[in-house]
Amino acid sequence: MVRIQDSSGNLVTTTNRKRRRKQKRRTSRKAFVLFMLTAVLILTLMISPVFNITVITVEGNSKISSEDIIEASGLKEGVNIFKADLSKAKTYISMMPYVDFVTVKRVMPGTIKILIEESKPVAYIPFIGSYICIDSKGKIVEVFSKLEEIKLPVILGLKFSEFTIGQVIQAEDDKKMELVKASLKEIIHNDLLNQITEIDVNDVYNIRLKVRDKIDVNLGDGTRISFRMSFLRGILEQLEETDKGYIDLTNEDRVIFQAR
Repeated sequence: MVRIQDSSGNLVTTTNRKRRRKQKRRTSRKAFVLFMLTAVLILTLMISPVFNITVITVEGNSKISSEDIIEASGLKEGVNIFKADLSKAKTYISMMPYVDFVTVKRVMPGTIKILIEESKPVAYIPFIGSYICIDSKGKIVEVFSKLEEIKLPVILGLKFSEFTIGQVIQAEDDKKMELVKASLKEIIHNDLLNQITEIDVNDVYNIRLKVRDKIDVNLGDGTRISFRMSFLRGILEQLEETDKGYIDLTNEDRVIFQAR
């Protein structure tokens, strides 16, 4: 037995060195065996018919049929569940009108579950004799040739040359689009969606609303819009359904209501 120093200056016998080499070889063999077993397991899972997709379920949808969602996903029964591209399926489904959020997941051994959160229509935008219906994110969910009844706010002042159903509308003026989204967010938050009949952003420094088709409102330039919309809700709660007039919220220290 020979004693030598290792790199740290510690004395190590040749017997210990041999023992360490053997341990390293054993560890390497174990790692190789584990790798091979894992590879065999993965290969088995990828080719075993037990893991073929037998069922594709859709939940949370009412506006879009389950059949259309499955077709858009590109997922097929009979395909191995581990070969199914769930990320791509999610992307395709997300592009569908009325789809706000989607989750696609595997349920072993052979089920794909698609969970849908649908978009809620919040406003209309007039466009060459038709009405584009959008959700709170500005995504186009449907187009109507005419409206029998105005149940949601009509947005005025947005200009665009083209649109695609299922995509966010691309307005020429980004600031106006952001003001529309901010206004809709606060209108929804204050539970005023069924009372606001018009949102006018032609003048970004004087955003105008029409309430119940009887009351005109000037919100100003869109700053502190959350506070002003909350203030508007408080005023409307004090008015009768039949009241007509004008509300000026441009000066928060001196809010004006003029009856007519």
